[in-house]
Amino acid sequence: MRFAPDMNSLVAIGTIAAYGFSLIATFIPQALPEGTVHVYYEAAAMIVSLILLGRYFEAKAKGRTSQAIQHLVGMQAKTARVHKDGKVIEVPVEDVTAKMIVEIRPGERVPIDGEVVDGHSYIDESMITGEPVPVKKTSRRSSGRRYYQSKRHREYSGNGHW
Repeated sequence: MRFAPDMNSLVAIGTIAAYGFSLIATFIPQALPEGTVHVYYEAAAMIVSLILLGRYFEAKAKGRTSQAIQHLVGMQAKTARVHKDGKVIEVPVEDVTAKMIVEIRPGERVPIDGEVVDGHSYIDESMITGEPVPVKKTSRRSSGRRYYQSKRHREYSGNGHW
């Protein structure tokens, strides 16, 4: 493996240099030119402390991001109500294929992408756009959003499940 210095290498070199110089200034001050005998123990400690604090905040932010992603994944619909042989049946989203007609009722999440075949409604797009106000939809892709009014029928376009 090739030697590839990174930020940790720079921090280590700076900290060791400050600490080493301070040790020499403390125990062998005559080895240094007159007027240059200064100690930097606090600088070495501060560098290490700030790096550790930065790593703590980074880990905390990564944890929050992971939780937010898990929350978004949990918001996806797991099943879809499809029209088959004159009946409406519930199937896993993974089983929905192109040209199937999907029924979406008020309060449900939109399980798939597709085009509106029948009806119109107000839809909550907050999962996609962050806007909390429902928007009127008639014929546009809207997977993952929540319906608020009348029942709708959609034809799955085959472009994706989620």
